[in-house]
Amino acid sequence: AHEIKIPSVGESIASATLGSWLKNDGDYVEAGEVILTIETDKISTELTSTHTGILRHLAAAGDELAIGAPVALI
Repeated sequence: AHEIKIPSVGESIASATLGSWLKNDGDYVEAGEVILTIETDKISTELTSTHTGILRHLAAAGDELAIGAPVALI
């Protein structure tokens, strides 16, 4: 399995909130497809899948996650 992690979005940002899932748990996703949004007090950004396969959610919308924390498995 391949982990999708919360990316670094700025030097002073230590965590981000999972905004919304754009793909459901168990969905088949293609590499490069947008799967979720994350939000900080400064920005909202979309995360794309790094691999093709079945998406498994590891967190829920509204969860506060540290930078580098796994949020999904492909």
